[in-house]
Amino acid sequence: MKRLLLLSVLAGAFAHAQETQPKPNPAPAAVIKSVPIRFDVYAQMFPSEWREEPINATAIPIHEEKNTSSLQAIESALKLYPETLLRKNLREIYVVKSLSFYDLPYGGTNSLDQIFLTCELENPTDSAEFLKQALHHELSSILLRNYPEYFDRKTWDKSLPATFQYTGSGKDSVANGSSNTNYNPDLMRDGFLTQYSQSSLEEDFNMIAEGMMSGRSEFWKAVDHFPKVKAKANTVVRMYGRLVPEFTEQYLRSLVSKTKP
Repeated sequence: MKRLLLLSVLAGAFAHAQETQPKPNPAPAAVIKSVPIRFDVYAQMFPSEWREEPINATAIPIHEEKNTSSLQAIESALKLYPETLLRKNLREIYVVKSLSFYDLPYGGTNSLDQIFLTCELENPTDSAEFLKQALHHELSSILLRNYPEYFDRKTWDKSLPATFQYTGSGKDSVANGSSNTNYNPDLMRDGFLTQYSQSSLEEDFNMIAEGMMSGRSEFWKAVDHFPKVKAKANTVVRMYGRLVPEFTEQYLRSLVSKTKP
């Protein structure tokens, strides 16, 4: 389960998301690199166990005027990955206005082979960049689950503070208000990009993979200035390089310029 969008600012608006209504699975709005992109909202979009207590998954559909820009953002993110990798790991992507799980607002999440993202029209800070970052974030969870043999856990653990323990899970962080995803230099000294990175190994990994694949200049500045962040980044680069040999550090650093207008 995944990260909160704009934290408490949107909590009130998202917490009362309307129930989805059952209907047949409609045709996707687009198919990008073999991945169907969907904007429709209906009960069966979620895994069956998500529709029951205590998860109670709900969604509100996106405004149609956001469809084109959302598709462009998703295409920009997906183009970085080989189609064969996507076909093996990702069945479909849903983009909605808002998501709620456990009666809490979420900015995105993933199932075994699905990604769910939000794109809030009235949110002045929302952008195509957030959508791309969220997609990389969620996809990294799927890759971490599907290819654990490529993840060097021993090296990762060496970069953690001696007495550190992750706080629990992304869901717990959302619930207790500790899901801030803004980069924090104070935390970077201990190897964490954000407050949310401390919630679980998965979220810590997600934030590294998101920064790496999104072409965020701030991410690479953190890698260059904080040795523990660099150690984690090196671990993720090696894992992604085993999945896609072209994903060298040199190539990934070049995304800083490639992903900008």
